[in-house]
Amino acid sequence: MILLTFNLRSFQVPTEKQGLFSMKELDEISVKGTQSLLRILENAEIQATFFIESHFAERNPELVKSIVTKNFGIAHWYTEEDIDQLAESKKILEEVSGKKIFGIRYAPHCDVSAQDLKNLDYVYDASFEPRDISQYLKKITRKTIQYVKDDILYLPVSQSPMTRLPFSDFSFQFLPLRYYEGMVLETVNQDEYTLLYYYPWQFMNVTSPDYGLAFYRKYNLGDKMYHKFSEFLKWINENDFATATLREYFF
Repeated sequence: MILLTFNLRSFQVPTEKQGLFSMKELDEISVKGTQSLLRILENAEIQATFFIESHFAERNPELVKSIVTKNFGIAHWYTEEDIDQLAESKKILEEVSGKKIFGIRYAPHCDVSAQDLKNLDYVYDASFEPRDISQYLKKITRKTIQYVKDDILYLPVSQSPMTRLPFSDFSFQFLPLRYYEGMVLETVNQDEYTLLYYYPWQFMNVTSPDYGLAFYRKYNLGDKMYHKFSEFLKWINENDFATATLREYFF
């Protein structure tokens, strides 16, 4: 089983570049990237889950409704630093999508307890931790498959059992496709599933210096990323891997 997830919010630029763009322009990058993704996912008949930031959803309701109409999964991406706005944020996303929200992914610096999640009727947490490169060089002991703690199902992003590389958005962008596919295969063989994540903006040509991306983040963006991901979806189908939304697979 291959579980594809996407983190959806307005494209983020460094503070010193923010005056160059309106919120609508930054939203449009993620909107167009998502529309491209929806087309290739639909054509390949592959399922996925979209974690959506509530204020982005509020500004772009038609995109959210399109995701729902096409029967992709919807979950909550919470980007605030504390939980003060969590309940209201979840409510906004539910109102825009017309769906009850059961899953969440939040920023590593946000201190969210299992009780906080249970109070708001979440049942799973698919948050992830950014990793320093030095951690790839030593044994990583974090959990890499699902586990239950205090009645909440936690879904860590998968990690290759051989290389110990996590399946981050950048690993797909940077690694050769055949190598990445090999990592996916060995992970499915060991864990029975692979949980992956990406950002829709990666499928847009945002390499201009105005966007302020680090040089290594510009590698394989836009059309190259779109083609690479299309080939990955083709590989999934050719090898008869099943796909599902997180809620479908775990519940």
